Order: sequence, then C-alpha cells, then structure tokens
Amino acid sequence: MTRLARVLDGDMRELRRLHPTQQSVDDRVTPLSTASLTLPDGEHAAFGEWVEVFTQNGSAGVYRVVSASETYTGEASAELEHGICALGDAIIPGKGTISGTLSQVLYAMLGYQVVTAGGSALWALGSVETNAQASFEHDSTNLL
Repeated sequence: MTRLARVLDGDMRELRRLHPTQQSVDDRVTPLSTASLTLPDGEHAAFGEWVEVFTQNGSAGVYRVVSASETYTGEASAELEHGICALGDAIIPGKGTISGTLSQVLYAMLGYQVVTAGGSALWALGSVETNAQASFEHDSTNLL
C-alpha cells in the first residue's frame, strides 16, 4: 500500500494529506526529478507548496508545486519539481567558479540558500563519499 502524499510547511512539518486519483513520478538526475498529481474535487495543491510524494517503495522525496490548475469538473492537477530546485531560489552573486572537493563545492553552494522563517535552512550537507574534485561555474551578471 502506498502512503498518501502530504503537503508540508517551510519547516517540513505536515499540514495536510492529499488523496490523488492519479500520480506519476519521473525519477531522474538531470534534469531534476518531477512528479504530477491529479486530485479529486475539493482538493488542491497551490503553487510553491512543498509536497512529499510516496511510491510503493516509500518516500520519493520532497517536491515543490511549480504549476497547478483546475478542470471544469473540479479536478485539480499539480506539476511538481524535486525540492532541490529551491537552491535555484538563492542566486549566487556575480560570475565565477566554485572549485574544490565535491564536499567543499556543495557546502559553498548550500551557503547561499534562503533560510526559512523558523531559522533553518532547507538543505544540509550530509556525508560525501568521495574526495573527487568538482567545479561549478555560475553567472548572474545578466539578471535584473
């Protein structure tokens, strides 16, 4: 039996459960994983809400609603993108390259994320199983 999807607040606490009539998860590395939900009349998932999606194998991860719509029959649909997309909300200033071990690069990138109202960051660096070198190029000089 698959657990019901759940809407979360910014501190990842459950707000409510969703009862999708259809659900699909496209698990990928690049581009980001996506999911879609079709919800019955009276239920909705709003743009920007956090939703934890489950499959028969357990949690498929935390996703963010990137588009939501409603049909004339009252059914709602929501398109979701993996929650790691939130790192794109924090613009890394200027133009440059972050280089070092993979752990150092990820730590630097996570340092730019937005902190929630509760004072915590959405993402934290866990253990990194490699000392491989990595490089991340960024350019936000052409943004308004």
